[in-house]
Amino acid sequence: QWVFSEETLDSGGEDIVVAVGLTHDVAPAVRAYVSANLPAASRFLAVQLSTGPGARSVMCGRHAFDLAEALTGQIKAIREASGRGGRVHLFMAAPGAFSFFLGQRQTAIGPLTLYEYDFEGNRGGSYQPSLSLPAKS
Repeated sequence: QWVFSEETLDSGGEDIVVAVGLTHDVAPAVRAYVSANLPAASRFLAVQLSTGPGARSVMCGRHAFDLAEALTGQIKAIREASGRGGRVHLFMAAPGAFSFFLGQRQTAIGPLTLYEYDFEGNRGGSYQPSLSLPAKS
């Protein structure tokens, strides 16, 4: 089961930050990135499983599907409760199957930007935006 930890940020903006830590805890690094780079973020949602992060956190495809569906519902609930239409900034350490199923729900989540971590340190050794949806034409 998911454990959701939600915080209100003092920005007055509309954006929501989601830090998904299935394989390892990304929340501390995401918080540092957000404070320096995302001034429009108004909500921070840290997400982990009740069993904690690890390489075997997602048991099978059905588990990945169920987790993606539950997370989508939580993000939608936050958006609806705030009445805001901002962007979702998504940071994940997760297996590919979970990422795939969550990606299928992008329309339900709303506009989002996906971030990747610079493990090699070639671009500052932090997060960088990698994909924004929907794509602007």
